[in-house]
Amino acid sequence: MRCRRAAQGWELRRTGVLLGPWCLLVGSAIRATEPGPSPPLLSVAGTYATAVTLIADSCTGTMVHDNPTVVQQQPGDTIVRLTHAAIAASGSVHDDGRFHMTPVVVPIAGVNYHVDIDGRFAMRGFAATVHVGVGDLGQPRRCGYTVRWIGDKQGAPNVIPGRRR
Repeated sequence: MRCRRAAQGWELRRTGVLLGPWCLLVGSAIRATEPGPSPPLLSVAGTYATAVTLIADSCTGTMVHDNPTVVQQQPGDTIVRLTHAAIAASGSVHDDGRFHMTPVVVPIAGVNYHVDIDGRFAMRGFAATVHVGVGDLGQPRRCGYTVRWIGDKQGAPNVIPGRRR
């Protein structure tokens, strides 16, 4: 027996009995369980050619260099890891591409670099602001600087499901 649309309403095929509400309920329940297309998953993993620009500096002689940034992230996951030169940080990314890394301390040659990174992924790359506090090991920070990272994605574009169009 199957429900079908008759000229006067829904009927059960074999008996010809009008069962409009029953057929509509069963038909709706069957259609509701059918899988639809999956929504796109956030995906930002890859290698980015990253240009670095010094935008503020209270230290003396700060020099910055372009370096690639490698981003690790499983599609759909909000946990993201990035590596840029000596910086390795983990954090979270939102469906709209915004990300925040947990602050890290990078010790290099007896100096601690306290690094805080915030930014946003886009389809072809990312932009981030990086604040760095500088202090000798075991001492308070003595100065700091801020840089801007602009990363150009190498390979397939990012998938940002929550981005504004």
